[in-house]
Amino acid sequence: MRHAIVLCFALCFMSLISWGQVEKASSAGCLETMDAHLAQERAELQAILARHHSGQWVDGRLYGLPVNDFDDGTNLTVRQRLEFRRMNPSLDYPTSGRVQYPRWAFTFMNRLDRQGAVPCTGAPAQPQAQDGLGLSQPAALVIGPNINVSNDPTEPLSEQFLAIDPVNAAFMVGASNIDLSGRGQMMYFSADAGSTWSRVEIHPLRTNMSDPGVAFDSAGNVYTSTLDYTGNQTAVEVHKSTDHGQTWPTRIVVDDASGNDKELFAVDYQNASSCKDQIYVGWDNGHNQFVSSTTAPNSGVFAPKIVVQSKDFTIAGALAVGPPAAAGSPAPVYYVWTDTKTKTINFSKSTNCGATWTPFKAIATTKNSFDTGIPAQCVRRALIYPSIDADRSASARRGWIYVVWNDFTAVQSNGCVATTDPNNNNIWYTRSADGGATWSTPAMLNANIAFADHFNQWMGVDDATGTIHVSWRDTRNDPNRVKTDVYYTNSTDGLTFMPEVRITTAMSDEPTAGASPDQYGDYEGLAVRNGNAYPFWTDRRVQAPEQIFTSKITP
Repeated sequence: MRHAIVLCFALCFMSLISWGQVEKASSAGCLETMDAHLAQERAELQAILARHHSGQWVDGRLYGLPVNDFDDGTNLTVRQRLEFRRMNPSLDYPTSGRVQYPRWAFTFMNRLDRQGAVPCTGAPAQPQAQDGLGLSQPAALVIGPNINVSNDPTEPLSEQFLAIDPVNAAFMVGASNIDLSGRGQMMYFSADAGSTWSRVEIHPLRTNMSDPGVAFDSAGNVYTSTLDYTGNQTAVEVHKSTDHGQTWPTRIVVDDASGNDKELFAVDYQNASSCKDQIYVGWDNGHNQFVSSTTAPNSGVFAPKIVVQSKDFTIAGALAVGPPAAAGSPAPVYYVWTDTKTKTINFSKSTNCGATWTPFKAIATTKNSFDTGIPAQCVRRALIYPSIDADRSASARRGWIYVVWNDFTAVQSNGCVATTDPNNNNIWYTRSADGGATWSTPAMLNANIAFADHFNQWMGVDDATGTIHVSWRDTRNDPNRVKTDVYYTNSTDGLTFMPEVRITTAMSDEPTAGASPDQYGDYEGLAVRNGNAYPFWTDRRVQAPEQIFTSKITP
């Protein structure tokens, strides 16, 4: 025991030296130097975690932290943990467990570290839009050019979402994080079906904004959901634009409390629904999964939040609206999220415009509980994030519900899997043909390629045809499992999927010097309308700050 304590203090001392170097590097403003020291901190953290989870329990108090601080599943370094707690002395998160810190604490601290930093070797070249080249695809599938939506080489961007106006599909609006401290949320808007883009920033009332969602209502108004936070106090907000994303004058606070995290939302834009233009927002605070809806369409007022799950550890929710059973009846709304304690994907629904919700039920199990460490995203890690949508078309599958998520094929040990580890990340899906009462046995959606990872998936169902569209990040073209492409597949029968095809014309590389610690973030975007699908992704095809790209896919 004494030997372990001496070793801990020795590591503490070594870490303190590196922390000072990081602060010096940060003040010098040199990105690569700072990243090198951050890498050293993370290596020291991994050494601590390896001992802690192998039976040589490490007392967090030796580092000035709570006793069980290393039980959690974040990659916050020891210095970042100390700084985060110093900024949040009244932190009421659990003092142990895998969700001890909010998911955005990692983002927040890394943004602070990188604030004002510049490349040590000058500005890199700006990514340019490229045409699709040599894609292995069915003859009927048309893949448009890879388009740089953000077109700004100075700001790292990630974790993006996209929506298309159901009234006029020429209007598209997207959103993304800006991975710099003190910044808000970037909004992108197009009036020509995604051929050209402009942008505007929504500024936070606090320090940062993150986790964006986007949706339109039946009149073509567009909304974005977001977190507006500083320290541990987080407002769940919805912002409204009446000019297709050019301006955002309306800010609505749905909830403001300690630890709010991972919000997303859905809007019922169906004219036949008695819940038309109702807005539904879901989020977690680590312990509980919440949902709230507007008290009336376009009222701008949200009802008090409802707890759909309590006491366990939850994160990463998504919502979707199904079709009404008949014209003038309420459209059901569905909610899925990850339970990190029971290792399940949980589900609840409302059939009365969000007034009440059914008791949650597990619809699938996961191998890992919270996230997975893969070579392509070893720092941020790949969050087990479910995506849900429903068939609102006139097809024979009208009303079917689909859920997809990413997870390993086997339980992962701590840390990041090696390139040669056969355990790999894949995309899984399940469906319900009876309104969520029963669900199919989860199946792997992608081809199971040895030593390749598939993650950050998103899904959309076409209102016109009922076709299911899915896109995700994929490492199959890099033997080191580090560089990624975006891949895509679809299903026209809800049962089988076409062979997946590559959408990107160049690979992205996040683990190289100068990349944002947020890497690809927790999710990618995908929007579907009138037979076309538009993946919306973080792209780093050159060693420059992360950009937002899209491409039009026509099956």
